[in-house]
Amino acid sequence: MIKQYLEWLNHEDEELESVGGFAIDSFPTKASKKPLTVVYPESVDVDNVNTKRVMIDFDGTIHKYSEGWKDGTVYDEPIPGAKQFIDQLKNNDFEVVVFTSRLSVSSLGQDAANEQKEMIEDWLDEYDIVVDGVTAEKLPAVAYVDDRAVEFDGVWNSELLSRIKKRVDG
Repeated sequence: MIKQYLEWLNHEDEELESVGGFAIDSFPTKASKKPLTVVYPESVDVDNVNTKRVMIDFDGTIHKYSEGWKDGTVYDEPIPGAKQFIDQLKNNDFEVVVFTSRLSVSSLGQDAANEQKEMIEDWLDEYDIVVDGVTAEKLPAVAYVDDRAVEFDGVWNSELLSRIKKRVDG
């Protein structure tokens, strides 16, 4: 399967460049020949990864997101305590990077993803929330803070499945 994927990537190289992204997901299905792409791919030196990086999701974790996607705007205030917590991380020499699927080129297109990034950066500035970057990538980090996360405790079992189902059922 990996060989097929690499062949597919080589064959579709021009298409990947035209959307400005790169493949980060598994082998595409027959229904969709496009890999998942992100707007600002970062190259990461695996021998020099910041061991004090914390990745924080944007919607529902920093931005209240009380009405969901709505019209794509960033319309709410920050969740109480978000700025102060991020300030504490920064004061303790953590690198803080915001991640969000709002920057997915494959979902929105390059121009809309660029607009989303600018909107988020302006919103962060408005609320004086200082971070080291905004990306759609899951970069190497010591911790990921996400309102939709289900922590994996090393065991694939029915309890994990129950926790996932609980996210759907409420």
